[in-house]
Amino acid sequence: MNIDTYLRMLSVRPEPYCAYTARAMWDDEHVSASMLALHLDGNTELASRPMEFIERSAAWIDARFSLSGLRVADFGCGPGLYSNRFAARGARVTGLDFSRRSIEYARAAAREKGLDVDYRCLNYLEFEPDRPFDLATMIYGDFGALNPAQRGRMLDLWRGCLAPGGSVLFDVFSAETFGCVQAGVEHFRRPGGFWSPRAHHEFLGTYRYEELNLGLRRHVVVVPGEPGRVGPDRIEPDRVLDIFNWLQFYTPESLERELADHGFRVVAGFADLAGTPPGPADPVIAVQAAPVADRA
Repeated sequence: MNIDTYLRMLSVRPEPYCAYTARAMWDDEHVSASMLALHLDGNTELASRPMEFIERSAAWIDARFSLSGLRVADFGCGPGLYSNRFAARGARVTGLDFSRRSIEYARAAAREKGLDVDYRCLNYLEFEPDRPFDLATMIYGDFGALNPAQRGRMLDLWRGCLAPGGSVLFDVFSAETFGCVQAGVEHFRRPGGFWSPRAHHEFLGTYRYEELNLGLRRHVVVVPGEPGRVGPDRIEPDRVLDIFNWLQFYTPESLERELADHGFRVVAGFADLAGTPPGPADPVIAVQAAPVADRA
């Protein structure tokens, strides 16, 4: 493995949205287990928000929408941290996620609590609703991780699956947070951990696209081959994982324009999904939106 080769590769800023690799993380046995552990760690915000916030957020959503009897679709439900809480408050919940490991955990957690949640392991962009929903949720910035075409598909899907009077509730990261994205290339030697149980190299390229309010963190993980793993006289090839994590950052105005382009209006805006009133420098923008046809 030539370290300089990877450093040179990462020194070139990729074209915007040139690759979409979210599924690769969830198809890898080790990485998907690492991701699930982060989701379930109630003290970190690396994959889900802290458990105290999730409890407060679920209670606020219940207070705002009266979840009992409500038909809810939770897009990108992960291990069911919100879906199960919605169901415990009486909602009829469908949880959608393409991570087999997360869905299996969510189903087991629901069974343990005696909750009836319809968990489906699929790409939510390919979801074909078989019933209308009163509320669609997408929580913790998932919307901004999609490319423009995928976001358009998501909004069109929401319009098609919402019952009359229904709403969508989701959050994104704000342009204020974009200022914290520092461009650069780094190299780490890891003894093992998140990306692989074996010693490996992690190359991290962070890129800014100021004209788009778009950020990218590209992780290239190289697990060197070891002699004897594929035969007594052979060295296994290096294993390379190349992950593109895109994130679109928004102003309230740019989010409202994107929603309007797909037939939505903003019903209400918040600083988070616990109902905090918005301010001028919030790191998160949360919105309740509804199809324009529902305007009174």
